[in-house]
Amino acid sequence: PSTGTLKTYRLEGAARIDSGIEQGKVVSPFYDPMLAKVISHAADRGTAIAALREAFEDSRLLGVKTNAGFLTRCLANAAFVAGKVDTGLIEADLAALTAKPPLKSLDGLKGKLNWSGPAPGGFRLNAAPAEHAVIFVDGAPREASFTQAQALADQGGAPTLFEGGEAYQAGLVPAVTAAS
Repeated sequence: PSTGTLKTYRLEGAARIDSGIEQGKVVSPFYDPMLAKVISHAADRGTAIAALREAFEDSRLLGVKTNAGFLTRCLANAAFVAGKVDTGLIEADLAALTAKPPLKSLDGLKGKLNWSGPAPGGFRLNAAPAEHAVIFVDGAPREASFTQAQALADQGGAPTLFEGGEAYQAGLVPAVTAAS
């Protein structure tokens, strides 16, 4: 990982998690570079891998850079799952293992709607109810339901969604970056 404050730190699942750090703590430059050991034991390789993969897929890590997404993809790699690996595994599939995939689902917004206005459901005067809206995930536009867009507005417009060990920033407007 990188240095910084662990704003969100959740590792759990069927695997054993050994960690000496917790949410809110600072990862300094004087640290063991491993935030946690994630350990799995099972009767067969597939079951052990599934437990490890679940732990990394469901992880919630924010504030420092980690390799949780990479490990999730590595644990899904066909050669790794089959046990047909050598020291060239990462180099052989480097692009697929290191590229952050696009967010598949906006399900992380479900259940977060807390409507306080008088017109739920996208009501618009003299028009059909709004059913779709555009939101931005990691700066890229995505079509969302009105309910999902309203959930973003109710949260101040900038929650983090987690999927596959990766963090995705969502918002109602695209992120502004400094021009070079």
